[in-house]
This record gives sequence, C-alpha cells and structure tokens, in this order.
Amino acid sequence: MAIAVSADDADRTFSGLLRGAPDGHTDIVTRQGRAVAALAPVTETPLADPKAAFREFLGELERRPAQNLPKLTRDDMHDRA
Repeated sequence: MAIAVSADDADRTFSGLLRGAPDGHTDIVTRQGRAVAALAPVTETPLADPKAAFREFLGELERRPAQNLPKLTRDDMHDRA
C-alpha cells in the first residue's frame, strides 16, 4: 500500500522512509498536493559489477574511432592567449 508524504516531510524523514522500503513500503512524494515521485522497494536484480561495466565501456570506446575531430597541433591543445 502506498502512502502519500509531502516533499517537506520526505526531506525531514528520508532515513525513516528508506528503512521502510525493504519491508515493502512505498511512499508517494507530493508537492503542492500532486504526486511527483515514488520511493519504493527495488525489485530488480542488483547492479552489475562496476569494474566489469567499466571494462565493457573501455572496450566500446576502443571499437569506435573518434569522428569529426579537427586536426590539432600541439600548440592548438594549449591555451595561448
């Protein structure tokens, strides 16, 4: 069951709201009486291994060559005003 909580109250009691999430509590955060966000338990799998994700990202960068870059000299790379 979802419970509405104002943004001000959510700000003041955020730690308590987080403690309730693992137990299945869902809180709907409102601003001026309108729902703007939900604080709910996570039901999906945990995030992937950050190191593996970073290695995958680096691999993707290596597979994609830089495009549309101007030819630069060493002097162009240093700000000489």
